[in-house]
Amino acid sequence: ETYAMQVDAHSTMLKHWDDEGISQHTKTGNDMAVLTNYPSDVTAINANGLAKWQTTPMMCASHFEGEMLRFDSNPETRIP
Repeated sequence: ETYAMQVDAHSTMLKHWDDEGISQHTKTGNDMAVLTNYPSDVTAINANGLAKWQTTPMMCASHFEGEMLRFDSNPETRIP
């Protein structure tokens, strides 16, 4: 297979999720790239199957404090 994907059984997909995933993979310029994310709540999808907002959940917002790596958590973060 060209692509492989693993998702939870209770996932709800956006309209055109497959085209978007292939587009994002192509943009990496690396055939071996691995894309991963933590999905938004199902309420982030409107009745037409499109995203209501352009954010993504952040599992952590890590940063260095001197030589120490600190792990912080954030809710939804705007997609650049």
